[in-house]
Amino acid sequence: MLTEAHPWRPNPQLRLHRGINFSSLDVPADAAGLLFTVGSVVTLLIGLPFLVPLYAATLAGGVILAALLAAWHRK
Repeated sequence: MLTEAHPWRPNPQLRLHRGINFSSLDVPADAAGLLFTVGSVVTLLIGLPFLVPLYAATLAGGVILAALLAAWHRK
């Protein structure tokens, strides 16, 4: 895919790589899938450490919501 020159790509002859598309990866629902998911989250949090508090709050909120929904469905 060749395009005109851009400030971040001075040579229009350079080919663009489409990159890795996470939505196209098939992840099985087993231990390998859990390992992939945890590894992806850890990699993201190591690379962007300012997201750790947001992730922790989201995880806590998800656990609380799951507990509330489980209690509500038991009634």
